[in-house]
Order: sequence, then C-alpha cells, then structure tokens
Amino acid sequence: MFLLGGLATLTELGSALFLRAEGFRAAVPFVALEMALLLAGMTGLLGFALTRERSGVIPAMMGMILALLILWLGGVEHALPCTAPGVAAVLLLIIRERNSGRVPGRAWPAVIILTLLAFLLLPSGGMPANPLKEQADALRQRVMDLFFFTQPRNVFSLADEGYYPQGSGQMGGPAAPTDHPVMTVTAPRTVYLRGSVRNTYTGRVWRDTTGGRRYLWISPRWRALRASLFDEALPDASLTANTLLTPQTVTVELAAENVSSLFTPQRVRQLAVGGDLVPYFNNASEVFATRDQQAGDTYTVSAPLAVGGDVGLEVLLAACEVSAAAPDEAFLSQYTTLPAHLQEQLYTLARQAVQSADTPYARAMALRDWLRASFRYTLDAPWQPEDADFVTYFLLNTGEGCCVHFASAMTVLCRMVGLPARYVEGYLAQPGADGIAHVTGLDAHAWTEVFFPGYGWLTFDATPPHTPVDLEDGAQTPEDPTAPEANDNDSAPSPSPESAATPTPPPEGDDPAPTPTPTSTEAPAATPTPAPSASPEESDAPGDGDAPDPDTVPEPGDTPNLPPWLWIAGALLLLALVAACVALRLHWVSPTRRAAKAGSPTGAWLVWFGALAHALTAMGLGREAHETPAAWLGRLDQIGAVAHPLAPVGESAAVVLYGHVSATEEEAAEAEQAYRHVWKAMKPFTRLKILIKRLGRKPMGFF
Repeated sequence: MFLLGGLATLTELGSALFLRAEGFRAAVPFVALEMALLLAGMTGLLGFALTRERSGVIPAMMGMILALLILWLGGVEHALPCTAPGVAAVLLLIIRERNSGRVPGRAWPAVIILTLLAFLLLPSGGMPANPLKEQADALRQRVMDLFFFTQPRNVFSLADEGYYPQGSGQMGGPAAPTDHPVMTVTAPRTVYLRGSVRNTYTGRVWRDTTGGRRYLWISPRWRALRASLFDEALPDASLTANTLLTPQTVTVELAAENVSSLFTPQRVRQLAVGGDLVPYFNNASEVFATRDQQAGDTYTVSAPLAVGGDVGLEVLLAACEVSAAAPDEAFLSQYTTLPAHLQEQLYTLARQAVQSADTPYARAMALRDWLRASFRYTLDAPWQPEDADFVTYFLLNTGEGCCVHFASAMTVLCRMVGLPARYVEGYLAQPGADGIAHVTGLDAHAWTEVFFPGYGWLTFDATPPHTPVDLEDGAQTPEDPTAPEANDNDSAPSPSPESAATPTPPPEGDDPAPTPTPTSTEAPAATPTPAPSASPEESDAPGDGDAPDPDTVPEPGDTPNLPPWLWIAGALLLLALVAACVALRLHWVSPTRRAAKAGSPTGAWLVWFGALAHALTAMGLGREAHETPAAWLGRLDQIGAVAHPLAPVGESAAVVLYGHVSATEEEAAEAEQAYRHVWKAMKPFTRLKILIKRLGRKPMGFF
C-alpha cells in the first residue's frame, strides 16, 4: 500500500508539473507540500553524492558551477552571495585532495579571506568589465531566444498606421496614415510583405484563432511543419520549372523601430537574418523575431513573388489541380467559415459576380475585378455603426473605403463562393527602376490570400489603383456623428478629393480590366444591416486570437524573468550535467586511464591486476583467506570459472607482489588481457555494480 501511495503521489506531481508547463497554475498548490518534500529529498541525495569524501573535487565543482549558472540565467544575481559557503567548500576540497586527505590549519584563513573578497568585490550593478558583461548578456539572451521564448510579443496591425480610428475591436472610419519611414526594400518587382495573417471574421474585426504556438525557424524538429505552412512542397515537382515559381531575392532593412513581425512574402524558401535576430513562425504562417525590430536590422528572403493577375497563372493552377488532393475538413472549416448573421443578399452578390467564371482562379479574379470596378477607394471612409456588419455596411450602404474594406470584402466573398481565403495586413513595396523601394506608413496595406489545391496560397489585391495620399497641413477628418463628445476635438489628416479620384497604374501583375457590375448594386442600398453576432472578447490589438495567445496576451502572474519552461529546462540541464560528471568520473578512475598514467610496466600491472581482482570478486569468485594470488587464480582455472587462463597472471603476482621484482610489459599486457576477458563475460548488472563502486572510491591497488 505504501508503494502504491507513493506511485500515486508521483503521478499527481507529474500531472501538476505538466499542467504548469502548459500554463495552468491552479494544480501546483494542491501538491506543494509533496513537491517540496520530494525536491528536498532529491537535493539532499544529490548533495550527498557530490560531496562524499571519496567522490573527489570534480563533482562538487561541477555542481557549484551549475548552481551559479542557474542563478545567473534565472536573473537572481542578488542570491549569488548565498553560494559563498559552497565556494569555500570546493576550495577546501581542492586543498584536501592536494595534501593527501588533510587540510593544513594555515589554509583555513586563506580560504575564508579569498571567498569573502571574491563576493565582496562583486559590484552590485553587474560586472565591471563592460565588454565581458555585454558578451555574457548576449549569451544569456541567445539561450533564452533559442530555447525559452515564451514572452508576449508585439504583433503588427494596421492600427499602428492609423487604420483603426474606432478602436482595436472595430474596423472602419477615416484612416490617417503618415509618411514616416518604415523600411528600405530591394526587390525585382512589387512585393507584398506580410505582417499578420487572420482567419476568423467576427463582423467587426478579423482575428487569428489558429493557436498561439510558436516554432523556432531553424529547428529541424519543425522542418516539415514549416514546409507545409509556407507551401514549400507545392506545387508538384514536375511543375516547379515554371518561371512563376522561381524564387526571387528580397532584402529588407528597417529604417525605424517596429514590431516583432518580420515582413516577408508568403512562400518563403530561404530566410537569412542579420545581427542577433532569432526568427520564429506560428501556425498562421507569420514570421517574427524574439524582440521588436530596430533601425538597421536586416534580413533577406528568397521566395516566389507571383500574385493574382500574373500572366500564366491560370494555366499553372489548372495543372496543379489535376493531381491535387482535396483539402481536409478542418482546413476548410478554418478558412471558409463565416458568421451566421450575414445577409443572403451578400451571397447573391457573390454568386452574380462569379456567374461566368468556371474555375476557382477565374472566380477569385472575377471578385477582385468586380470590387475594383464597383466601389470607390478613399481614406476618408465613413464611420462604422456599432450595430452593423462591417463588410455588409461597405458593400450595401457606403460603397467606399480603404484597403481594409476591400480586403475584408474580398475575403468574405471568396468564402461565400467556396474559396478558402484569409485576411492579411502588411506593407506593399513597389521598387523603382533601381530596384529599391523606400517604404513608409503610406504603404501599409491589406489584401487577401486564396488557397488553390495543389498550389497553395496566392495573393489577391482587390483595392482599386490609387495615387499616394496628399497630406495637407491642418487637414481635418469629418467628425463621427455617432461618436461621443470626447471625439469632437479629434482630428487627422485627410486626402484631397482630387488625389482619391485620380487613377494610377495598378501594382505590377494586376489586371485592371473589370467585369460588369451586377445590376443589383448600381446604387448602394440603404437597407440597414443586422447587428453582427457577439464578437469575441476585445484584446489589445486587432487580430489577436479568441483564446489566450502568448504572442499577444500575457497571462496574469507571469514572471518575465522566469518563463514556465525554465524550471523544466533547468532540471534537464541539471540531469545532463550530472550525467557528464558521472561519465567524467568513470573515465577518471577507469583502469585504462590509470594504467596509462602509471608510468611503468609495474604500475600498469598493478592497476590491471587490481581491476581483475575486483571484477572476479564482484562475480562471486573472490579469493579465500588462506589462498595466495597464484593458488586463487589457479583454482579458478581448474574449475573453468573463466574461459581465459588466469594462472599466468597468478604466477606474475607471486613474483611482483612477494618477490618485489619489476613486472615486464608482457606481464602487464597479460594482466590487461585477462581483465578484459573477465569484463566481457560479466552480466550487465554486475558491471553496473562495479561502476557504481568506482564512483565512490579513489584509485587503489589490489590489497
């Protein structure tokens, strides 16, 4: 019963630790006493094993170094002075080992003084050598980035560029981007640089609900997942020679501070980051670093840059579809689901817009061209009523808006006609003749990605071509008639009417030819729209998932300096170091090393003969009290205890041990050979017992 109770307790402890690692803290307090007792017992046993007199100084020194590393990595440098007694003990062990097992009286004052000076001279603000401190901090940060990155991060949103004047939980309203510098991009053509990707439409805002897990970009463990998320295996190898699939090189250099999101194309093939950036990715196929980006940060991406409208895409997608497997139900549910409150009139509009399209690609292009031709682009978008669906209000009531409106409408309409689609926010980089684009806040953009079987995700931009915004000093945005009085004094730059009405050539690869406008939308209807279904709880940035997401929502009670996995990693590191100490100790006391260090054939013979005697004793073939070594080994030969002759070693023992005659190299080799045959004949459990005994003993001879 006692054993069963102990197993149940250990099971509860394991379950509590697992739940704690997954972010559920409520289970730990219920087993706090048992966990404390277990840790105390394990710590005591470990301390005893490391500080035994016969263990030597190396295990104790390694344990002391491990304790100092844990305190340093855990950010509790103030606790380092508490290790002073341990440091002093290690110094005393070193002196004791060098003085034949005793510590001279004069050594005690020196050890105490050296230990006190070492800790008293530690500056309270850190190490005095700045270059050394910087290297140590960089090493610690690198370890945290590669193995313990769980801190919340800043996710990109067009709210950062003035596109959500009504708050993070409601799209719509007049946008107010500025021309502040963001990055310099070198690319062979127009490139859509993704910052955030969202899959769920609530009626008010887009959110990412694909999960908050994050994966190290360079980790071989997640190589297959990364290939799937970024369509590395698509299309089939027989089609990869198509020039539309040729990777192009895009180089990004940040011109100012920005969020942690790395702005990249969708089909990333290679990613090389500069400086101390450590890239990660998540299930939404977003790429991001472990810190916010700074001016001067650089990274280079290799990726195909095809977008909807490029010549030859329709033929390529048709070829991809021939041998493609149908998407699974979970995937379709994630990227085709829409709120139940959407009106049937929207579904009718979507069907009318694609009625003459006979392929998925043709349907996507028809929707894009219809939106471009039927609705007006403007940054001075009307304020969005709180009780109206965002896309419905845009398509049936106002008929005008910015990229957020067009991308949202394109994504929703694609889903209505059965095309898996998702909403993307980022920047549109349009390089000049020199291949360089100086991206500013005015280039912040939103678009749609549509999934095609056998090919993967493809970018579609439904926003009509427009000129850059002409910002005038003192320009005011119209006031929201439904907004509270607190907004009466709010102002933002607005575009001039001329700039919004003057068309410019569309981004590279776009086909400007629109399809006919359905008759039902020749004039925007004034029909009020029903309120959207209850949206998920508002979070700090548009696009945050409904579930707690470590990318955006820090859990209450989190300690930034001690992430949840640090304790488990520390335990694993402790086990690894203990295993290393054990392996080093076994090597240190092994007969092979001791014989090599003996310095003479006689010394080597003594080592091998002692090892042989210990091995035979462990096998139950020990020497009787009345037997000489020669008689003992001769008796073992007579009963056939070992398949190798031992009597010659016994004869050498009589000469070396009792005649005080130096052993020859041949005799040493003979003893070694006998020991190795006996070692091979042992059972594994007997070998383990010998190795355990070696850990606690100093090297010694036979007697």
